[in-house]
Amino acid sequence: MQTFHSVFDEVHDVAVFGGGYAGFAAARALVEAGKKVLLIDRRAALLSESGWSFQSVAGTINGIEWRDWWNELQECGAAQGGSEEGEKGRQQGRIDGAIAEVIATQWTQSARRAGKLKVLYYAAPLALEGGDTRKGELLDAVLLGTKGGLRRVAARQWIDATEGGELLQLLARVQETAWQTPPRLMRMVNLYFRHVNWPDLPFGPLENQSLSGARLKWGSSLWPNERCLTITVTGEGQEFGHNLRGVWIPALKALHENFPDAMREAVLTHGSVEPFDVYSRVPQGQSVPPNVATAVPWQRRVTADNFLAGRFEIGSMAARRILDLPQAEPQAKTPFKGEIFWREEQADVAIAGLGTGGALATLAAARSAESQKVLGFDPLSFCGGIGAGGGIHWYYYGVKGGLQDELDARQREVMPMFASSGQIQGFHPDAKKCVLETMLRESGAHLLFGAMLLDVERDGSRVKSALLSTPNGPLRLLAPAWIDSTGDGDLAARAGAPARFGRDGDGLLHAYSQSSGKASLKNEKAFMNVVNYDAGFVDPTDSEDLTRARLEGIAHYAKDSYSEGERPTYMAPAIGLRQSRHIVTDYTLELSDLIERREFADSVGLTGCHYDNHAVDYEFESDESLLWVWVC
Repeated sequence: MQTFHSVFDEVHDVAVFGGGYAGFAAARALVEAGKKVLLIDRRAALLSESGWSFQSVAGTINGIEWRDWWNELQECGAAQGGSEEGEKGRQQGRIDGAIAEVIATQWTQSARRAGKLKVLYYAAPLALEGGDTRKGELLDAVLLGTKGGLRRVAARQWIDATEGGELLQLLARVQETAWQTPPRLMRMVNLYFRHVNWPDLPFGPLENQSLSGARLKWGSSLWPNERCLTITVTGEGQEFGHNLRGVWIPALKALHENFPDAMREAVLTHGSVEPFDVYSRVPQGQSVPPNVATAVPWQRRVTADNFLAGRFEIGSMAARRILDLPQAEPQAKTPFKGEIFWREEQADVAIAGLGTGGALATLAAARSAESQKVLGFDPLSFCGGIGAGGGIHWYYYGVKGGLQDELDARQREVMPMFASSGQIQGFHPDAKKCVLETMLRESGAHLLFGAMLLDVERDGSRVKSALLSTPNGPLRLLAPAWIDSTGDGDLAARAGAPARFGRDGDGLLHAYSQSSGKASLKNEKAFMNVVNYDAGFVDPTDSEDLTRARLEGIAHYAKDSYSEGERPTYMAPAIGLRQSRHIVTDYTLELSDLIERREFADSVGLTGCHYDNHAVDYEFESDESLLWVWVC
């Protein structure tokens, strides 16, 4: 067994921010060059352009590093078509997003076991130590926001391969230069459909009366019975800039109007978790320290750099370039010496977490708080949490009424455009994402996605503000009223509320899962299935352990080859944590309460579930649970 060494206890040769194609390519090239690399991503999105945006067009590049990667994908069936420059009009190759994420994770795991690569998910840059080019400084260390708090990471060299140039933003703060968000030429959303046997439908642009400001294109994919609807929002569709979920339902309506018979038996198996952005070229905005290279998609232009191969090549170029750059000589495990530049935002009510509970809490607050600012934030890029992004899209029991009933009713209205009731188990997760976000925006609530809660500031016993890491830099959010709807009780715990973990005796939590989608057949129709299993155990409050769990969970899907019927259609973006912190309360429900069907005078709701114990060692459970699980 390998000895665990924290990424915060050593000095890395190169730290790469961003797990997309550019960051992945840079890490691969540097590992091959003998460097010890740390790859950091604020989500857990390796090859996010494939596995989260589901952009399948590869582009055309002749770089040897790209050809090696393309061959790896082709060997297992994850890529088809041409990947190199050829005759004009030659069809560009395509890549399957979910399988690409699995294969990339498999390579990552191999490099980690060899001691050449470290990976850190759920972590984002907050502040810099050094890096002021006005003083001729090298960049020595970066303060990260993580699930476990603020942590310092040290490296000799650095690469910014993030989508929005997160390291560059912080450098602009240090150097007191203006920062401008990179302009987008277009944003693309890809929706994939399965049919038992598609009729002969013409590929190309679709007539679109439902959605002004967007172009729709119907096309093929790698697989014979899969089709793709690409929604492209350009300058004339700027009203959708921060609300790309708002285009889904009108686009689906237009698709059904164009192909009513075919779509009646089609099922939407997966779609973009985040849009794929295409940028115009932006010149270098500010100087970077001599030991920093950039691989952001909007600063460099290579052949087809707005496709996957081009982004990969940007990362490979950055890796080659940094080999000739100076190296800092920082120390590990020393106090952070830089300054955090917080921007501030005010709200009247702030809700941490936009899962099902948090989204409805935000909706209730926004509807009742007239003329007040209600703001909900979440580290993911969508509403609904595990029920929308964890692959668990069905309910157990409950009672009618309230906002949940309203949500379900609106979900049922749009569900036929995603799938018929016989083609999916439970509700469609993407329908829930769209409906939840639509209801929240209708209510006037403010939504902040990609925001990781780091800490809270108190005024006496009251929470005064929350410190967040966002894609646009560190944020101090101030509000007089707060709701904790995080799955891990993060806000309450940071505010000092006592908590406990796991079962009595050893504190073991339930197993986690890494779910995926699967397209199958049921009753001679295409069916959207879910693969869900216990993948192991994890500390949900520690970014390093969560990273390990995410990598191991996805690596479970690795195979020598894949086919249309035997492949994951998507890897659930949210890791399936079945258990986390339990905030200590006045009363804790016990198994005996369920068995005896005890009633409580202060009940506010009714729900239900079976005794869902995922322990693998029942001999260490209570006598009561042994009786009910093993005997009864």
